Amino acid sequence: MKHIIEKINFIFFLILILLSNHFKVLYASELNKSDREICKLATSKTSSYGNVWVAIDGNYGKYVKEAFLRGLFCNTYSKASDKNICLMYINSSNKNNKFETFKWEREIKNRRIDCNQIDTKKWTNDYVCLMIDVNTKFLKEAKRRGLKCTVKKQKETIIASKTKNTKSSLSSAELDKDKQKSIELQKKVDAEERKRKALEKEIAALKQEKRDLLKPKKQQPTKEIGSGFYVSKFRHIVTNQHVVNQCKKISVGDSMSAQIPADLIASDKRNDLAILQTVSMEMASADTKSFVQKLAVQIVPVLSGGLMRSEDVSGGEEILVAGYPLGNMVSDTIKVTKGIVSATKGMDNDVSQFEIDAVIRKGNSGGPIYDKRGNIVGVAVSRLNVNRTDTINFGIKGSTVKQFLSTHNVPTKWSNRQDKIDTKDIYKIASKQTVMIVCEK
Repeated sequence: MKHIIEKINFIFFLILILLSNHFKVLYASELNKSDREICKLATSKTSSYGNVWVAIDGNYGKYVKEAFLRGLFCNTYSKASDKNICLMYINSSNKNNKFETFKWEREIKNRRIDCNQIDTKKWTNDYVCLMIDVNTKFLKEAKRRGLKCTVKKQKETIIASKTKNTKSSLSSAELDKDKQKSIELQKKVDAEERKRKALEKEIAALKQEKRDLLKPKKQQPTKEIGSGFYVSKFRHIVTNQHVVNQCKKISVGDSMSAQIPADLIASDKRNDLAILQTVSMEMASADTKSFVQKLAVQIVPVLSGGLMRSEDVSGGEEILVAGYPLGNMVSDTIKVTKGIVSATKGMDNDVSQFEIDAVIRKGNSGGPIYDKRGNIVGVAVSRLNVNRTDTINFGIKGSTVKQFLSTHNVPTKWSNRQDKIDTKDIYKIASKQTVMIVCEK
């Protein structure tokens, strides 16, 4: 009967620990500490028993409870004998100290101690008589030794003696009452057992959640958008080096939904230029072949008239910037911005660049800059934010681009368009020549 009551107390205490708000806060706050750190914070070496659990004003702190939750023993009570462990368990159980009882019961289970087999020869007679009201085991030991111990319990005097002819007589009503109590107690034990199993499932779920939280999350690939333009019938594309820098995968197309693979052929970090080439027709899929053939019909006539103007830009001349600013945030169609050449040199008097007042946004980089005749005079490259409203925008000169292409044996020819054309016609040329570049990192 005593064992059943102790089991109920243990299960009830475990429920209180696991379902309290303090447990939830503890579980979240100590989640990232290692077992070794928890043990170090939860124990002290000030006892003759070896390491002991740290208690403040008789109460155990959050680190001790976290150690119990993780099933840690932290090498506690290593110098305490099995007999002392059993006595401490009996004493705490008698005082109805649930946490202490739970603590010593853990030690007993960990050491696999059979407290019924503890050597009693070293117990003094006085100690046996003193402990009779703690556990019936001492009552049996007193009888075995033939001791006469008088102990006050529940306002009755109990005399333990080794009298062979003494028999306890109980009425049938008392027997029925005890039997009924045993049945009710068994029902409670069964109910607590069901709760314990439910709690075990909840603990397993919490531990799994903890493992999931500690697992490193896989980084999702990021995509950055830029612009570029075809410069040869062999599928070569010019863009900025920073647009395709450290890309795991590069693709080009006229929108986010229509993209084909491309390879990085050459790059120049100093001048911020790069050359791409779309996949060959032999290696291309059916969709890619269809896309490339469609582009060929549109691009070849444009390329036949030449691309870049032989003369560099002049200050004050009108220009048109084409590209895919902000990707498909607003829309996935090509966009053009009108402006003028503000200066024929770039930042720090860089003669390979020039300044324009047409705004270059994220996604414009690598796009072509046209003059009013439809000739390419440069490549959009960067923007300097002076303040919230004022920006300075830069382009790479056509002569620098032409030299870069020649260095890498990409065939190009100077443009020969001399007549001024409408901006609508320039928009049509840019639509056929300019592509959206997607860099996956």
